[in-house]
Amino acid sequence: PPGAMMNPPMMPEHFNRNMGDVGPSGNRGKVFGQPPPGAMMNPPMMPDQFNQNQMEGFYPGEQGITEYHDLSSILVDGGDRFGVSALTFDKQDVLWMGNSGGHVTGYSGLELQKYTSFQVHMNEDIRQMIPTDRGILSLTRSTLNGSQRRGLSLFNYKSPAMQEMQCMIMTSPASVLMGGHQTKVIELDLNTMQEMRQVDVAEPGCAIFRSSTKFICAGDTHGKVRLYDPRTLRAEHVLDAHNGTLSDFDLQGNLLVTCGLSARQNQMMVDRHLMVYDMRVMRAMAPLQIIMDPMFLRFMNIYNNKLMIVSR
Repeated sequence: PPGAMMNPPMMPEHFNRNMGDVGPSGNRGKVFGQPPPGAMMNPPMMPDQFNQNQMEGFYPGEQGITEYHDLSSILVDGGDRFGVSALTFDKQDVLWMGNSGGHVTGYSGLELQKYTSFQVHMNEDIRQMIPTDRGILSLTRSTLNGSQRRGLSLFNYKSPAMQEMQCMIMTSPASVLMGGHQTKVIELDLNTMQEMRQVDVAEPGCAIFRSSTKFICAGDTHGKVRLYDPRTLRAEHVLDAHNGTLSDFDLQGNLLVTCGLSARQNQMMVDRHLMVYDMRVMRAMAPLQIIMDPMFLRFMNIYNNKLMIVSR
């Protein structure tokens, strides 16, 4: 199903500072001139025929010790029955996990000690979560739930227009925009719990929301990214990134980078080219070819022009 591929929160928005730079100091910030560091750091992701000599410069130190390593690993609540469907960090260093059984759990510290755990929906998966000052917002296919960090429910919002919700984004500290695999998006006032507006969008709807200084950007399952005016929610630009479907995209400064799937030989295949766009002129730049099958990506906010890329 589209949601299995299109759920950006599967990759946390913030990364531990201990992860540091990748490569020798002379390569700082040159991610676009070489294979992305994330593609070189996990040997099991590499093709069998990959030449180890290609990894020189990406494993710093004489002993070939990587800068990226596991800090901890746990079996999440319900992990024996349900898969993880959403992840996000908040400002209090809590990692929030939502699963396909509608359950939310918060973990704190490097040891991922359980902070809280509560049920949001009995039979719908958690598709995205957003931490707020009051607590945590959890989106399922047909509901938006607000809970305090300790798990006490604040509200559970439903609407006839919420048929196949997939993503959401804060439009102000007290309002959220929700979209999905449907042709209506909904902006909700979180103080009054009243809909501010419903806006029709082009098929197939929205699967991923991101924001820039000028636009609300929405990726869809047809491989396109649409840039909406935040005031009118009118599509100002359309970027036709992949001819199959979009799996993820992210923005930093004037750059927008996408990964996705393309149709080749009557099959949907992961595109090993990341599409790059200059937001100043809305034009495609030279694509970035990498050695793995990218499914999720994030700019690392503590560095300029550095991407973290993850395969399945």
